[in-house]
Amino acid sequence: MADHRRRNRASAVDASAYYVNGSAARDPQSIRRPARSEAVVTVAHYEKRKAVLGLGYTLFLTLSICVAIAASFLYVRTNAQLASIKSQVSKKQTELNEKLEKNDSLKESLNTNIDLDELYTKATQELGMVYPGKDQIIYYTSKNSDYVRQYGNIPDGDE
Repeated sequence: MADHRRRNRASAVDASAYYVNGSAARDPQSIRRPARSEAVVTVAHYEKRKAVLGLGYTLFLTLSICVAIAASFLYVRTNAQLASIKSQVSKKQTELNEKLEKNDSLKESLNTNIDLDELYTKATQELGMVYPGKDQIIYYTSKNSDYVRQYGNIPDGDE
């Protein structure tokens, strides 16, 4: 077992002999600086590019930015209008619910004040009213199913 450990240590020492510290660093002598003529070419290239990206490109970018700003403004304005409308709808719904509750409470108070037995007694005894007979009842079907307004005589069922 001791022989095995010695072999591993020996191979580790041998492997380190192949590596040189700092071998990935560049040699300062090998770094090439651009020549003066290349710098002139770069300036010429820049001038050419500047000419290509001149007035047309600037107008296009300006127009694009204006369209983006206008779209943003319209979006914010429409969003504000939508919020305002939602607020108005909410207020109207609240108002409607309050009126419906008030209407229901008034209807209930009217219904509790009416005594149907007293009404029947007064109608039959004091006013002489009676229920209609079977031959006095006329059934009429209306075109409008909600209600019937009588402006004239109701036609007989025979017609």
